Amino acid sequence: MWNDLTSNIYSFFIGGLLFLFTYHFIIYLQYRKKFYLYYSLYTLSLSLYLLEWNLGIGLSNPLLSFKPVLLYLSNGFYLFFINEILPFKDTDPKWYRIINTMGKICLITAGAIWSIYFMFEDWLKPQILFFNITTCLYIVFVFRVLYKLITLKTVYSKYILIGSSIYFLGAFTTFTISFFLSIKEFSQAYGFQLLSFTVVGIAIEALVFALIIGYKNKETESAKIMAQQNEQLQKQKVNNLLKEQEINIINAMVEGQENERNRLASDLHDNVGATLSAAKLQFDHLYKNRQSTAQSDKIFEKTAQLLEDAYKELRNFAHIKNNGVIAKYGLLPAVERLAKTTSLENLHIEVQHFGLDKKLNNEKEIALFRVIQELTNNIIKHADATEASISLTLRKDILNIIIEDNGKGFVQATTATYNPTGMGLNSIEKRIERMEGTLEIDSSLGKGTSIIIEIPV
Repeated sequence: MWNDLTSNIYSFFIGGLLFLFTYHFIIYLQYRKKFYLYYSLYTLSLSLYLLEWNLGIGLSNPLLSFKPVLLYLSNGFYLFFINEILPFKDTDPKWYRIINTMGKICLITAGAIWSIYFMFEDWLKPQILFFNITTCLYIVFVFRVLYKLITLKTVYSKYILIGSSIYFLGAFTTFTISFFLSIKEFSQAYGFQLLSFTVVGIAIEALVFALIIGYKNKETESAKIMAQQNEQLQKQKVNNLLKEQEINIINAMVEGQENERNRLASDLHDNVGATLSAAKLQFDHLYKNRQSTAQSDKIFEKTAQLLEDAYKELRNFAHIKNNGVIAKYGLLPAVERLAKTTSLENLHIEVQHFGLDKKLNNEKEIALFRVIQELTNNIIKHADATEASISLTLRKDILNIIIEDNGKGFVQATTATYNPTGMGLNSIEKRIERMEGTLEIDSSLGKGTSIIIEIPV
């Protein structure tokens, strides 16, 4: 048995390795990442190897045959571990397969070494011979792997190289001294065990590998967060693209409506308007040359009034485009004209304005006028209101538009289909968003409707 101090130190190292095994194996059960499994098995095999040494098993004990088995098990798990940590799988599949194959060979070698115990009566010498031959081959391969790590120049390869070099340096020191002094002679001469060099190397390497796992886990989580952020960004881009396409469709629809209105208004003004004017002149001539009677006068006066009303309605419809008014005078005069022409006997529309004493961008004014026009049409067609107001306020480059009525109101869930013959409030909202503005709707059944629009100008 070793002295108590050395035994206690070794027990501390063994306990630390067993703790690392338990901790990382539990993490593996939770996350199912292979490098956790291989590291935990690596530390377990090393702790069992040191435990055999700490128990002071002699050459006559059959368990001695299990020491090289544990070493080769640890070698296999070591190769599996670095293969999962390093980027060979993606960057160099050939090396990934080579290291993976060598790890499997180490596990097979461990089984072969142990089988020698059962195959030979004098098993120790053939086992040592086989172990030495395979170990030399393994060392050559490991040094080739370490050289490959030097060429990688990654964070993981650097720290694996440091940890492995310290372990191999300790093992090489133990191996070299053992040629000149036996374990017992060394212990008597220097007061500590020859295997201490290997134990310290194992402990430092295990700690370095644990730090690598921590860094790997942090990097994995960062990559996961980055992937989630990129996914959200891509979704946002897709949503923005769909939104832009929707707005473009709405703009195209409204532009088509605008062109059709202008064409229809021009045709009515040029053709029907001229015909109606001629009919009115002819009727005026008949009116002047009529045979006056109470009944005929009443009919003529009513017909004249109908012709006059029809002509006014035609002129009002012909001026629906209002682009000329907006371009010449601005948004406010066009809205005032709209309120005047659309007010009915049972519906009064009032226009209020504060600070809007200048023209705005012509394209934006036309777009806003169409929105106000559509909302006004909604009031006329659907609200059953007797009073409505349009308020335009300009404060610090923000145009505030409030359109209110005292009508029957509506359930706001139906805003998308509130006006099935026009743009609809949902489409209007998209147009407002296109102008980087906001639209708020406050309505409930029986309490009228208030719509607030804010647009940067």
